[in-house]
Amino acid sequence: PTNNQKVEGKIITINPLPAANLNHIVEVEFDNTNGSLLAGQPAEVKFDMK
Repeated sequence: PTNNQKVEGKIITINPLPAANLNHIVEVEFDNTNGSLLAGQPAEVKFDMK
């Protein structure tokens, strides 16, 4: 996806213990059939808690 493109997914796991920088590792599952997102690629993520 290009900058600011939305991708919907499902939260699979949230690590309850933060890293040294106080960030939590979150695993999200989403459709990437076109291969536009690469493993390890950084992203800015916002969660809509429904």
